[in-house]
Amino acid sequence: MAGTHGQARSDQDEKSNAGAPGGSSIPPVPPPYSPPSGFPSHPTSPSHTSTREFFAGLFDFGFTAFITPKAVKVVYVIIAILLALDWFAFLVVGFAYSAALGILVLTVGLVVALLWLVMYRILLEFVMMFFRIGTDVRAIKEQRDL
Repeated sequence: MAGTHGQARSDQDEKSNAGAPGGSSIPPVPPPYSPPSGFPSHPTSPSHTSTREFFAGLFDFGFTAFITPKAVKVVYVIIAILLALDWFAFLVVGFAYSAALGILVLTVGLVVALLWLVMYRILLEFVMMFFRIGTDVRAIKEQRDL
C-alpha cells in the first residue's frame, strides 16, 4: 500500500512540472515596476523644480502652464498676515481711543478677522477647484486618446 501511495505522488509531481521549464513549478517573474505615463521616472528636487516651473510659467505668453496653483499658498499666507496686521492696527487705535473700544476690537475684531480669513480661504479653494477640474478633464481626454 505504501508503494502505490508513493507512485501516485510521483505521478502528480510529473503532471504539475510537465509544462514548466527545467521541471519546476516556479511562477514567472513579473516585469519591473515603471511609473504611469506623465510621471517622472526619477525623483527630482521639489523646491528646485517648482521654482523653475513657476518662473517658466510666469513668462509663458501662450498660457499653456498655470502659475495660480503654485501661487495660492503664498497668496493665502499674505492674506493671513495682512488680516492680522489690520486687526492689530484696529486694536491699537481702539485702545488709544478707550479701553471699552479696545476690548470690543479685541474680541469682535478677532472674530471678524477670522471670518474674513475663512471667506478668502473659500474663495481660493473655489479657484483651485477649477484648476483641478481642468487637470482631471485633461487626464480623461489623454486616457481616451490612447
